[in-house]
Amino acid sequence: VIDFMLSNTWNSSQYLAQTNPNIQFVYNATFNEDGQNSTDTQPTIVSINVKERRQYQKMVGLGAGVTDATAIILQALKANRPDAYEEILNLCFNESPEWIAKGGAGMNMIRLPIGASDFGFTEYTYDDTVDGTPDPTLSNFDINKSPKRWQTVQDILKINPGLIVMASPWSPPAWTKGNTRGSLQGGSILQQYEGAFGDYLVKFVKTLKESKGITVKVLSLQNEPLYDGAKYPCSKMLPDQQARIGALTRQKLDAAGFNSVKILAYDHNWDNTEYPIDVFDDAAEDFAGVAWHCYGGDPSGQEPFNEAYPDRWVWFTECTRITQYYEEPWENIKKQFSQIIKGSISYNSQAVILWNLALQIDKEGFTVPSLPQTCRNCLAPIVVYDNSTGPELEGMNRAAIDSQKNRRSLTGPTLNNDNDLFQMFSKRDDAKNLGVLMNAASLSDASAMNQGADNEGSVIPPTRDTNYRTSDYVTLAHLGVAIRPQKDGERWAQRVGVVTSEDDHSGPVVKAQLFRNSLGNGSSRWSVIILQQYDHYGYDRAKAEDITFQLKFRNYVATFVLPPGAFTLQWTAE
Repeated sequence: VIDFMLSNTWNSSQYLAQTNPNIQFVYNATFNEDGQNSTDTQPTIVSINVKERRQYQKMVGLGAGVTDATAIILQALKANRPDAYEEILNLCFNESPEWIAKGGAGMNMIRLPIGASDFGFTEYTYDDTVDGTPDPTLSNFDINKSPKRWQTVQDILKINPGLIVMASPWSPPAWTKGNTRGSLQGGSILQQYEGAFGDYLVKFVKTLKESKGITVKVLSLQNEPLYDGAKYPCSKMLPDQQARIGALTRQKLDAAGFNSVKILAYDHNWDNTEYPIDVFDDAAEDFAGVAWHCYGGDPSGQEPFNEAYPDRWVWFTECTRITQYYEEPWENIKKQFSQIIKGSISYNSQAVILWNLALQIDKEGFTVPSLPQTCRNCLAPIVVYDNSTGPELEGMNRAAIDSQKNRRSLTGPTLNNDNDLFQMFSKRDDAKNLGVLMNAASLSDASAMNQGADNEGSVIPPTRDTNYRTSDYVTLAHLGVAIRPQKDGERWAQRVGVVTSEDDHSGPVVKAQLFRNSLGNGSSRWSVIILQQYDHYGYDRAKAEDITFQLKFRNYVATFVLPPGAFTLQWTAE
């Protein structure tokens, strides 16, 4: 019997809703393997066929990035509303059944920038010199430039001591690139400083562990190594240089006693399939695997590496969506489930890490803080409304945001009086905006937040919660339910084969992914994640169509009907 379902309908009438649908499997029931198109008298039928002998990768976890921006927002919230802060961290990282029942995602991973990224107030590394003077002995190394980040991670570790920490530099120190102006934007490490950069990474790992109690378990050597034209810290690192630095860093990590720290190659988009292969061709023994991002190409770009170097780690380590242009939440859910849960995981990804864990959002959908000329409408699993962090953050990046608002001629969202969960948008022909789902997407019922808050000028009425779990959170919550260990001491889930009658269609209306989790007693918990996107592209809400599903498991068939949306269904069997 299917006894659990996590539901996110396309119109948000159900948002992270947990139910027991009590759907029975029927022995030797008729199964329409090819499905059925709808007619005036027949419903659309889609078949889902479990192929349990097709066993693939074992999953290792899920998480998000803890940037300076995330830490600034969360520490301000901690000072102003500690109950909300504690609830956010527990919903994100507490793996206990109690918090999962409240809609928790149960993340067990974070990704840390080594130094600054594009999300924060300032550019820096942990070994900067005023005039770009070389410092190969790292005498200026100072990890205390990120105090709020370390406090946030320490608080997360109190909730989840088994946290897996990955770290990636956006730029090495400017002096390693020969930049006497001290700029971190662009350039490449000079070969004479490649060893010093390896020392820098090892010192980061060592100092973070010794002074902050934070253990880094995975490194990449350069975030997005082929993107060096950004207006934020970045650096080009070609494959041959990454192979050399990887070999040097591996030797230095081992010599310092950090043999267990793994190194991932690449950490960039799907559209360059040869880069990680080139790195491994030169230094396969020094790298554990590869890391992928979503901003270019498509998930099939992972396959050439899988074929060249099977059985190596494959992690998906960054993706973000946008808050505006009618994307949030449903269009973003479709993209994340299609590209990541169905796409990247089908090409062997064992871990899924999205970008910023939390950002602050205003009533027009702009998110902060980030450096000038960087993303102003990037999403995060948790967005905190700009009336909930207190006066400390008032006006941050406001001039830059206001100028962008004026260029785009945005207007604010209109609230429905009847508390409809699917908010409509106020608009002009050139203005599209974020609709805020205030009831269903707010945090759990564990605490009553936002009591007595000053909400003047805000889209959030005083009685509402001040935080919103976005489509990114929805993606992680569904994946977490499916792959998390079901019992203490058991491993994370294994991906298992599943085919649908839509798989061969050029525009499938259904996508599915299947996982099996051992319960340790000879039985397993089976989880199928289903994306039902028969919404006629969202152009006409009245035409969104239900689909009748037939799920075949061994010689049993379960039949059920789902509207457009994302769903995770579970059952127990041997």
